[in-house]
Amino acid sequence: MKNDKNSVQLREQLENESSPARNLISGLFDERTFTELGAYIRREPSKADKLFGTPDEGDFESVICGYGSVDGRLVYAFAQDSTKMKGALTSAHAKKITDLLDKALQSGAPVVGIFSSNGAVVTEGVAGLAGYGAIIRRFTECKGEIPIISIIDGVCASTAAAIASISDVVAITDNGSLYVAPPFILKERYSDNSAGSADFAAETGQADIRVKTSDEAVVAVRTLLEKLPANNGELAIDAFDDDLNRLTPEIADLDPDNLDINDVIKAVSDNGFFFELGARYAPELVSGLISLAGRTVGVVANQPKINGGRITPKAAEKASKLVSLCDSFNIPILTLVDTLGFDISDEAEKNGFAQSLGVLGFSYSSALVPLVTVVVGPAYGGAYVLMGSKSLGADICYALDTARIAPLAPAAAAEFLKGDMPKDDAEKLYNEMIASPLAAAKAGDIDDIIAPEELRQHIISAFEILCN
Repeated sequence: MKNDKNSVQLREQLENESSPARNLISGLFDERTFTELGAYIRREPSKADKLFGTPDEGDFESVICGYGSVDGRLVYAFAQDSTKMKGALTSAHAKKITDLLDKALQSGAPVVGIFSSNGAVVTEGVAGLAGYGAIIRRFTECKGEIPIISIIDGVCASTAAAIASISDVVAITDNGSLYVAPPFILKERYSDNSAGSADFAAETGQADIRVKTSDEAVVAVRTLLEKLPANNGELAIDAFDDDLNRLTPEIADLDPDNLDINDVIKAVSDNGFFFELGARYAPELVSGLISLAGRTVGVVANQPKINGGRITPKAAEKASKLVSLCDSFNIPILTLVDTLGFDISDEAEKNGFAQSLGVLGFSYSSALVPLVTVVVGPAYGGAYVLMGSKSLGADICYALDTARIAPLAPAAAAEFLKGDMPKDDAEKLYNEMIASPLAAAKAGDIDDIIAPEELRQHIISAFEILCN
């Protein structure tokens, strides 16, 4: 394994190298801005390597590290190179990553990690395992201080999968697989070999962004970086060319009984921009980032067209994750409420429903960023409370005239309260006296009842006041 090449030869070899990892990391940055760090670091072969005949891993470690600019902003990145020892982690490989994370934290700049590794070099013994621990520790230190985005473009298994999961956002491509136990071990339950696949990761909430190619992953991550601040001491504000006072008559034209909440989100956002996160996980709730007057705003919204927008354990977890991300990076939160209540099912209870709801309540209650909530349609029972209500800490709460806010759904309440009164009459009375947005406004839980066409104007005005 002796290396007799001089620095000139190594430099020429490095400049001529081409691999999926190098192409991906180069595509992430603005043209000709990527600067590599620790390019020549390489572990020394051990006695164990010689005894077990470990193949020569080449002249460079199986990870590329460096920094550059994305739309003119400083970003750090590392990419595991599966063409070298299948991207296997070594102590030197781990040190390159931890050194990069230290520099990113000191600079207050985001990190993008590109994962593609079949594991660790076994002949390194515990040193390789310690490398995983060191990376986990650095990821944890960076969490909430600087954005961490991971791209899974190859195998990301076992402890590496745990590392990627610490990230704020995870994107996965067709080439990516994310798992702890190898899929072939799970054949009894997943006979179709779906476990660990990109689709499986997206549908189980382990990946927030699902794309087909690495090029699409780069585009998505660059867009996301534009909308996130560089660190938790900055604000995410950008230029915009939409009208501050633009009306949204299209919302008034929507059928409240057949509503797709995405139509409302895109109507209020600058130029209809919506960067959705976790689209394939818990679709009864929608989450992501929009732009309002150039300001990045997080959105949590019930999706009434799926199970009446009922809150499930997965929906609660998805909402909590978005709220926590926004609270970490000074991103205000808009909540759109349209839910028939909690999902009442054996499956929900088996999935630790109470705990998920507790985390959701904690996330909203502890958030320090501005919170604006709009009740669009039904909002019944505890689901209303946990979806960013004023009692939970929301700063400003609006309702459309299509809102219905009450402890019980009108039909159920009428059955309970009717006495000798005809059920239809009881339900009508309940809607007028208890479930109307006016009743909630009189109680102080709703600040104003607004026209749908003025929704964008009111939301922008609210965030301008709160953020300033």
